[in-house]
Amino acid sequence: MSAKAVGDVFDHSPYHGDTLVIQLAIADVVNDVYEHRLWMYRDQIALKANVSLATVRRALHQFVEDGVLEVLAPGGGRSKQTEYRYHLYQGQPDPVY
Repeated sequence: MSAKAVGDVFDHSPYHGDTLVIQLAIADVVNDVYEHRLWMYRDQIALKANVSLATVRRALHQFVEDGVLEVLAPGGGRSKQTEYRYHLYQGQPDPVY
């Protein structure tokens, strides 16, 4: 679990609705010790975020396109998970409470 990544989503994410929930589900499993890497099957993300697999696919594509996720090693079907690196929103001002 990455409290830093989850907090970063709450503080800086431009997404809303299902896409935001998917981003939170992903941020929750980011590994801070290993350079913000994560390994998760799409169906696991869908289950955790309570959304369809098609919604997860669209969100992942958007995250990669926007630079939120970086594909480090593509997966292959059900036997191999895709490895991603989660990028925190750097250069964003800290929220004022």
